[in-house]
Amino acid sequence: MARKKGESVQIVGGSVRTVPIYSAFAMIYDEVMSHVPFQNWARYLAAQAGRRQRLLDLACGTGKVLQTLLQYTAADTIGIDSSEPMLSIARRRLKGQAEIRPGNLTRIPVEDASADWAICTHDSINYLMTEGQLTRHFKEVFRVLEPGGIYSFDAVTEQNMITEFDGQVREEMIDGVLLRWSNRYERDRRVLVSHLVFQDGSSIQVEMHEQQYYDSETILSLASRAGFETGPVQGDYEDRPLRARDAFMNFNCTKPL
Repeated sequence: MARKKGESVQIVGGSVRTVPIYSAFAMIYDEVMSHVPFQNWARYLAAQAGRRQRLLDLACGTGKVLQTLLQYTAADTIGIDSSEPMLSIARRRLKGQAEIRPGNLTRIPVEDASADWAICTHDSINYLMTEGQLTRHFKEVFRVLEPGGIYSFDAVTEQNMITEFDGQVREEMIDGVLLRWSNRYERDRRVLVSHLVFQDGSSIQVEMHEQQYYDSETILSLASRAGFETGPVQGDYEDRPLRARDAFMNFNCTKPL
């Protein structure tokens, strides 16, 4: 996630309902995330992987990362996400370039040892709210990778949660939808809580997001326990060590031969 300021608007009365995360958000997600440097991300991911044949994009969302990454690889690809509205956009975007399937991070709907490359981007693993869930995730990725397969993923830094989100409110009109996005970082739980309100005419939809911060030592330890060989932690999709001001931690883990 990253915040950018927009036109100030006011959410007014209408029918209100709470919906699953990334259902209402799907309709304006690409516009909200238009500032994200997907080309830089794709170049970094492709450089880490080298020549691979079967790519699995976990929490693929609208398919923007995968679409950009396909400029750098000829791998057969599968995208997986738990949000059907996001998957619908991914299917239209990729137009047969990738197979798109519903699934989640702790139950990956592919066979054992069926991929040699997996990715998970844009702080998606931070939606796993316990170390138990994160451990199950790593075990699932380990299962679906063949020996020698690489798993490249990111996690949000606490610095980013605090400086870019805590106490911040974003209000703007996007493609006819009024968005109000408010955030707070609960330091005792190390959890970012985001309240997103979408108004389209008289319809108001609300999404409540929670993301758990994990430090790099915890992530490396859990990945190692799941069987992965872990490499150095890098930052912001650049081939260099993590810095204090980085928004993302990057991890590249390998399933042993």
